[in-house]
Amino acid sequence: MLKKLPLYIASTVLVLAFLSLFGWLVKESTHGGATLSKGVSSFVEQFVSWPDVFKQVKEEVKRLPLTFVKTPDHFEPINTLDEDVTVLTSYHNEDNKRTVALINLRTGKELKTWTVDRLANNHDRIVHSVMLEDSSLVYGLDWFSGLIRIDKNSNRLWHQDSIVHHHGKNLGPDSTLWACTFEKEEGKGLYYRPFFSIDGKPYPFLDNHITQIHAYTGEVLYHKSLTEILVENHLEHLFVKSDAPGNQED
Repeated sequence: MLKKLPLYIASTVLVLAFLSLFGWLVKESTHGGATLSKGVSSFVEQFVSWPDVFKQVKEEVKRLPLTFVKTPDHFEPINTLDEDVTVLTSYHNEDNKRTVALINLRTGKELKTWTVDRLANNHDRIVHSVMLEDSSLVYGLDWFSGLIRIDKNSNRLWHQDSIVHHHGKNLGPDSTLWACTFEKEEGKGLYYRPFFSIDGKPYPFLDNHITQIHAYTGEVLYHKSLTEILVENHLEHLFVKSDAPGNQED
């Protein structure tokens, strides 16, 4: 210990000398000292200003921008459509709500609109809405809300939250709705239940389901795992591209 004491003292002196020199550089830089070149002064200022940058970034993250962006007054759209094209789209309106609109792209006219105001946060978006024959609407919010139906006046009729859907939904000929879904797990967004094995190492994957829902009542009529369907039909090789697929439970 005593043999290393001179080394500790020398190291402490060097650290203090470095801190003293760096402090002097900062003082000279901030007070416009003529002894420093512009390059050195600029480097010192940038080096010591990172806490300010960190503080600024923190404030920016705390107030995420809203999703409403007003169309510029001078914007001139280009439209060369010769035939009517009707689409169902959604956007963030000026009231900080969501508008779903049936729009004729050729004329730009909104043929029908719905308003959605029950949002979990300002950045929720309407995902793949479907209009029914009675002008009611089935939609989801960012895939994690489950499916919701509102009437032609935007009043909520039902909310099916036992499953979580993602991407497109398709109407059946018998007032049903087919959706690609996955099951909810308490406290988690995605449900990685099954595993496959590569070289003896397990890898979890998302088990998608096929779900049939009655479009007018929200009742789940059919719900089955795609993994189970493939396994039952001896088609495991289709969902795992490996030499050793396995359907293991954790």
